Amino acid sequence: MDWKVLGIEPTKDISAIEAAYEEKLQQIDMENRPEDFTALKSAYDEAIVLARDLVQREPLSSTRGFKVLFPVFYRKFDLRREPAEWDAFLTQEERMYGREQTMFLVLDELMEKHILPAAVWQFLEQRYHFSEKKDILFDKYPRQYITEVILKGPSQTDLLPFDLFVPGKDGSVCDEYIKLYYLALGLRPDQSKDTFEKLNAMSEQHPYGKALEARNRVITGDESALQVLEAICGKYPGHKELQMELAVSYMATARTGKCEEICRGVLESDPSDFSANVLLSQAVASQGRYREASDLLTSLIKDPSVDTSVVGRLSAMRAEYNVQVIRDHEEAEAAGRKDDAELLDHAWRCLQNNMIEEADEIASRIDAGNVDGTELTDLMNQIWFVTGNRERATASADALIAAAKKDPSLAYRLPEFYARKANVLYTSGRRSEAADTYKAALDDCGNDRNILSMLCRILLSSRDYSETSVYAKRMIDAYPGSHLGHYLLAEALYGEGDVRAASAEADAALELSSSDLELLVLKIRLLIESRALEDAEMILQSLIRGGAEDVTAVKWCSALIKEMKYHRDDEALDDYFDIAERLESGEYLSWAAKVYYRIAAVMGAQIESSDTEGMQRVRDAVNKGLAIDPQDRDLLKYLDMLDGKNAEGLTLAD
Repeated sequence: MDWKVLGIEPTKDISAIEAAYEEKLQQIDMENRPEDFTALKSAYDEAIVLARDLVQREPLSSTRGFKVLFPVFYRKFDLRREPAEWDAFLTQEERMYGREQTMFLVLDELMEKHILPAAVWQFLEQRYHFSEKKDILFDKYPRQYITEVILKGPSQTDLLPFDLFVPGKDGSVCDEYIKLYYLALGLRPDQSKDTFEKLNAMSEQHPYGKALEARNRVITGDESALQVLEAICGKYPGHKELQMELAVSYMATARTGKCEEICRGVLESDPSDFSANVLLSQAVASQGRYREASDLLTSLIKDPSVDTSVVGRLSAMRAEYNVQVIRDHEEAEAAGRKDDAELLDHAWRCLQNNMIEEADEIASRIDAGNVDGTELTDLMNQIWFVTGNRERATASADALIAAAKKDPSLAYRLPEFYARKANVLYTSGRRSEAADTYKAALDDCGNDRNILSMLCRILLSSRDYSETSVYAKRMIDAYPGSHLGHYLLAEALYGEGDVRAASAEADAALELSSSDLELLVLKIRLLIESRALEDAEMILQSLIRGGAEDVTAVKWCSALIKEMKYHRDDEALDDYFDIAERLESGEYLSWAAKVYYRIAAVMGAQIESSDTEGMQRVRDAVNKGLAIDPQDRDLLKYLDMLDGKNAEGLTLAD
């Protein structure tokens, strides 16, 4: 081995060998002295073999070998993107360190090097079962790293397909390109020029970046870029994301027919693609087909897999389309061209646009014998609920449940129909019957997540903490990856007064979801109950910074901190009264009785017992709380104190 060819001293540092090789490579005259390249490549290959051998002969207690070899493997982009190459690499390393230690070594490296294709993430999950070991991983690594990178890795899609990078290119180029691409993706089209200049200056290009740049130019008025985008998509016809960039560009330039064609092509291969469905609705609406556009959005709104955060936006779009559909119905009716099926559709559109009286009046003119009976019952069930006809709403819900049990095509809606009946009963004050309805739904529908959740919430509102625990545990068993069961169990345990067990369940829920607002509020309440006020305030401030300051539950926690930590009782009392007003105007909180307890406790500490009028205001607050929850322990103890009886252990009132 002639190390002089590489220009370095003998070493087992593979990174140093790589750097020396690349430096010497730049100095070679490939055209006139190809023999120099042959000698350099031969020296490089031999040096790498020697270095690997030296590294892997190090004592097993040392992990330096892995830490040297992994970055080298990761930099080889054509290796990094292939599951088979990972299998070969890890099999070799596991002979040295064992599977478990190798797993942790991989995790150590992935904290800095985790730009991998989805296929590799899936391979790593199958090999090491990260999702089954999340509790161990949460103890050893930052929670966000495990949640956002490792656990989500196997399900992620490739926003930039790795196969469109030229094989053999340096992976660091890919990494930098992807970072800039993600940045451009998050910018408005008129803000992305500088980022694309950086992308275009890189030694390696990628069609997704070129397509995004062309689309942005089209949106900002440069229609000549449309030809560039069409050429890119023509070269890579199988890539959905590229096709969607072209569809957006066609829509922006009023080529709605071409936009529709692309969206339908995408939906043939993936009917659930959210972006394609929404864009298709916009395209057909732009062509005057408002009913079709509205129906497309209705399908999305009803789809349980669609993120609930976007349902409001979809409903607003549908309402806009329905305005024209309703106008068309009215014109057809005026011309005498309306049959019962059209009347039924007209009533549905009015209901969707919150035109309840109009929907009711139109429905009253439908001959039930001329339309689908279940669809008409469905319509009337919703109208009767909104108009307050609880008896007919309940009866029609029963009819829908019976129809769904008989008709296999309606079976998927059985949980929805049960939920409607339970909602009617609950809002009528018949909580026990509502809970029984949800229990019947579980018998017929199995462990439906929404049914279990709503049943637990009804039981919580009825202060039936023991039964809540039963169904919350059932949810945990059925959906181990969901935080909701742990949250509901924590609420039940807190209601029973077991703060320690409730805190443990809240922590388990936070391991699965660290951003759920009601869960974070519960954690703050538990910390306050445990007098961990500093920790409680830290979480509270993060919610306030996130814009949740005026959310009633957050305001409640803020008031407790003001009172308990800073002794700003007057400010806290103002907040408590504000929350009480919200409760009296109809807002529901499972712990509403506690608000009146705090009002009574703070007011009671500020007045003399001889102040008859003041003491009556305190008693009124206690009675309002007991009207909400007659079994509230703190309020009952406080009432005993007002009546002069012995009362010990007044929570938060000492």
